[in-house]
Amino acid sequence: MKLDPKDFTGRILLNLDSEDEGEIFIGCAGGMDTIIKVWYELEPAPEDSTAYRITVSGLKGGHSGDDINKNLANANKLLTRILWQATTWFDLALYDFQGGNLRNAIAREATAVAFIPNDCAKDFEHYVKDMEKHFKQEYQVTEPGLKVTAEVAEVQPDVVIDEMSQFNLLNGLYACPHGVIAMSQTIPNFVETSTNLASCKKKEGYFFIQTSQRSSIESSKQDIADMVEAVWSLANADVEHTDGYPGWAPNPDSAILDIAVNCYKKRFKKDPKVRAIHAGLECGLIGDKIPGMDMISFGPTLRGVHSPDERCEIKTVQMFWDFMCDILKNAPKAGVTKKADPAKKAVAKKAPAKKAAAKKAPAKKAAAKKVTAEKAPAEKKAPAAKKATAKKAARTKAPAHKSQAKKAVGSKKTASVQKAAVSRATVKKTTVRKGKK
Repeated sequence: MKLDPKDFTGRILLNLDSEDEGEIFIGCAGGMDTIIKVWYELEPAPEDSTAYRITVSGLKGGHSGDDINKNLANANKLLTRILWQATTWFDLALYDFQGGNLRNAIAREATAVAFIPNDCAKDFEHYVKDMEKHFKQEYQVTEPGLKVTAEVAEVQPDVVIDEMSQFNLLNGLYACPHGVIAMSQTIPNFVETSTNLASCKKKEGYFFIQTSQRSSIESSKQDIADMVEAVWSLANADVEHTDGYPGWAPNPDSAILDIAVNCYKKRFKKDPKVRAIHAGLECGLIGDKIPGMDMISFGPTLRGVHSPDERCEIKTVQMFWDFMCDILKNAPKAGVTKKADPAKKAVAKKAPAKKAAAKKAPAKKAAAKKVTAEKAPAEKKAPAAKKATAKKAARTKAPAHKSQAKKAVGSKKTASVQKAAVSRATVKKTTVRKGKK
């Protein structure tokens, strides 16, 4: 993303892309994609066989970051289980596999077209129904709408993919990790690392598989991406990684966060939840390009994001709008990125009194030195008057020279003292100013 910091004068960002009213986000995970290509060749469809369309549908889907820990089913994984076992039991020959859609969504639908020998057709249909029962039991709470069907395809293809490519594709899909890989060791119930088997699409000459990895720890993000690559390397696939995007480290001392929390409490008479999210937010990219950006993310309540069921809770829209307006009215001045420290404020108030005292000190010291310097010559004139007249003139000249010397020394000492005092005052003044920043 091409962002030049010079194009932005502000250093406060309100990101309006979050999905839960009453929650303020101050951090997010970084992510990257791993792209796989499994090449294939075509060969004639087997004789005495019928092409079936096998479909997994009715799943909730959801966001591959925020919903990855909700035990939602992945249509790509369920369909692969059916095909992988059927290859051995029924000598299944694969023609097509299409599953999932968006890279940042959990696959909610997947379909395949495959040939089954005619003498095994009935057994295969029973097998698919049994697999549906197993899936419904495994996801009885989270996926009540889960459905699996196997129907004779309307169009009977005359080709299938070659046997080795089918072996590589189905084994790669089955072995490819999906879901939560690690939970945070510092934040309770927070997903640290995950991966999503997002989609599998048949193209001309190859299957295109897209996966996405996320983690709050950069090394863990790379580790799970390498794990996905290792699996598909065993399947003789071509694998590449995208550049990815950075995470957003939480800043609990954020000035705009302090403003937002106080605004929410004042308007709604309750505390908002402040947390990080296991998903990618624009804040990560923008913060990486523009250092020092003070950021928070919030929004109205959304559900089923990145799926056909995406919806918004209407009543939270007005709440979100009022909250945002309150923040804008109370936003800190440009350059303020940290909450004010009460202790520093107290020190700053005492500083002027110390500065005044420091300015008075040099004047008093200088006056004292001047009096001392002027008295010294007068005291030395008395003994000179008692001596001989011949020597009196010579002796009386000496005090005058000494007096001038003393005055000169006194003036130098006074200037030195004043200079030292001013220097000390300057140091104190600098210290006070540093305390205010």
